[in-house]
Amino acid sequence: MSKMTSNEKWKWDNDETMSLIQQYERFPELWNVSLIQYRNKEKKPSAIKEIAKTLNIPESEITRKWHNLRCQMNSETKKIKKKKSVLGTDDVTVKSMWEFYDAVHLMIRGCNTTQGNTTSVNMNVSSSANLVNDAIT
Repeated sequence: MSKMTSNEKWKWDNDETMSLIQQYERFPELWNVSLIQYRNKEKKPSAIKEIAKTLNIPESEITRKWHNLRCQMNSETKKIKKKKSVLGTDDVTVKSMWEFYDAVHLMIRGCNTTQGNTTSVNMNVSSSANLVNDAIT
């Protein structure tokens, strides 16, 4: 695992990121807005504390990374919608190249019943370099 000093941010590798996503799945009160527990201000910090303890990563870094994952998820979703719009149809399967898209998307889609748009994904990407290439093109 990575280490950090007081002024640095945690350096996440892909395995740690996937572990974080898996840990978040264990605590739907952190991401499922349809649950009453989602609004419970005591359960959320407790869940974050448990995840931090399990992964041996500071709580602040857990919340920072999850925020970044959600932002990236939103960016990927917008890119997919834009590509579908350019193609002029929703019947086309557009794939995200972000390796964590499927894992994060399934959680968010699972709790967001108003989203009627399903999207296929490609999880055969081993680095985030494709994100940079995709953003440039």
